[in-house]
Amino acid sequence: SVQNLTAQLRVENRWKNISNPTEVIDQCAHAKTAIFFTHGNVAREFPLSNRIVLPGGGRLTQLDILNSRTCFTSTNVLMMACHSADQKIDETRQILGLASAFMRRGVNSITACLWEARADDAASLCIEMLDRDGDSCGAEDFRRALLSMTASLSKTAAFVRMGCFVHYS
Repeated sequence: SVQNLTAQLRVENRWKNISNPTEVIDQCAHAKTAIFFTHGNVAREFPLSNRIVLPGGGRLTQLDILNSRTCFTSTNVLMMACHSADQKIDETRQILGLASAFMRRGVNSITACLWEARADDAASLCIEMLDRDGDSCGAEDFRRALLSMTASLSKTAAFVRMGCFVHYS
């Protein structure tokens, strides 16, 4: 659960009741690490409408991020939401879904999901990736986390459970 994840990571859930995308974008830009643990939705016909659900009931879309003047150069984003990175490539702007919007706004790194992930795997990946002070989310942390989490799994099970996660730095 989100409460369990935030307790284990010792982080504050700043977006608990926020439904305004602009507020979330502003809070995200001021965080070292922004964790989105929510539902995602891909809109194939209107890729700029790809979105995640905000805890307060609002939606954060790819267009919201692209239209913001916010720069995320010091922020690492862990976007544990279904389809937050898109696996179908039709046009350049669609390649990474929501992840591409954050990258265009200069995010330091982003970890996202190509398809629906198990909630416990997503939470475990976040815990494994972050070091004790919660400020590391680089490619090496992603590699180390995946190796640790798949060590006891068969190759097929490892792919099925962990193949949905991608990391861009």
